[in-house]
Amino acid sequence: MNKNTLIKKYFQKSHLLKIENPQYQKTVETLFNWLLTSDHAENDITAKFLDNKTIKATIKTKQDIIAAGIEEIEYLLKKYPEISFQKKVTDGEKIKKGDEIAIISGDNRTILSLERTILNILQRMSGIATQTQKLTKLLYPVHIAPTRKTPWMLLDKKAVAAGGGLTHRLNLSDGILIKDNHLQILKNENNLKNEEQAVTHALKMILPQITNTSIEIEVTTKESAYAAIQIFSSRFPLLLREGQGEVTNKLRNTNSLTIMLDNWTAKDVRNFIKEVNTNPYASSIIFEASGNINESNLKHWAQTGVDIISSGALTHSAKAADLSLSIL
Repeated sequence: MNKNTLIKKYFQKSHLLKIENPQYQKTVETLFNWLLTSDHAENDITAKFLDNKTIKATIKTKQDIIAAGIEEIEYLLKKYPEISFQKKVTDGEKIKKGDEIAIISGDNRTILSLERTILNILQRMSGIATQTQKLTKLLYPVHIAPTRKTPWMLLDKKAVAAGGGLTHRLNLSDGILIKDNHLQILKNENNLKNEEQAVTHALKMILPQITNTSIEIEVTTKESAYAAIQIFSSRFPLLLREGQGEVTNKLRNTNSLTIMLDNWTAKDVRNFIKEVNTNPYASSIIFEASGNINESNLKHWAQTGVDIISSGALTHSAKAADLSLSIL
């Protein structure tokens, strides 16, 4: 299994972020219900002053965006038989300022009570998708992915995917990620001297116990990164002797290793990747960089040779798209 296939298998889970998936459907419904409950949508005392009328409303964008959240809103509004939702665009579609996103028809009170919740979902998801596509173009051919700094959880991941990014792992059960606090606990419990020893201990403990699983470990030093590579390669001693083709074949039924270079400088990452690529196992290991990365320096990171850049800012600091709902 080559590296691009490994990345697609373990870091792109957008196929699971569909309404047809019961788990995703439950997440969408839970968020929607929470938003409506928080807004007391069923007790919109202003809308109650209006006579019940059938109206039509249009949702438009006030800026160029990548649309996202369409599938979610279309599904959620099916629960309201008194209104209908007609989408004009699909998730991931690039639309221009002034373009129509959807038309909502039906009971005026229902439309008004749902207006802000509908817009909040579309604005947030479209904002994330729009920013993701912008950064994806700056980083090409390096992949971009969110972290778990996702206030709206799977919906935020779905929005990143709509913009052309990876999803990374969807939740805590979706792959192993050994972070600094895990390593610190291992250091404390086992009287280990440094991160390098903790990395070695962690991988020796975990690798024999699991198969067909994504394993990622966070490192802050070159020594720790090489320790991870050493332990990973020692698990497959025959593969190295039998050649790269055999490595690719046998890794299909084992584990994927990702090394996260956390808070490194772009220069240090570039030098490390150039150096580590002489190792035969490097082609089967995914290298991810995270920390100290922003839009102003993305082009430098695109030239480092890493496979993935992960950024919490994609979701925790996303700027909402500027959309409006107007009664026709």
